[in-house]
Amino acid sequence: MKTLSVIGLICCCCCCIYGTDKGSIPEKEIIIGRDLRSNTDIKATEYVFPETIYRWSMNDSANMLTVQLRGIPNDKKDTLAGMR
Repeated sequence: MKTLSVIGLICCCCCCIYGTDKGSIPEKEIIIGRDLRSNTDIKATEYVFPETIYRWSMNDSANMLTVQLRGIPNDKKDTLAGMR
């Protein structure tokens, strides 16, 4: 019984670890302004997610942003119109 519990616990841990997707996110460099002192462009990296962002949290000490996606595609039409 003890070994069965340990095997079940290991399976749960493996599912949690592999359940997070660390896939590639399309990114592009954009110009967001101009530095008037040095007359150079201010550049930023824009990340485009395939779905709507549901929740996000930022960890300043680890310099990491965690994003949870909603599962609704990012398109121009009203995706919640069918739910009314």
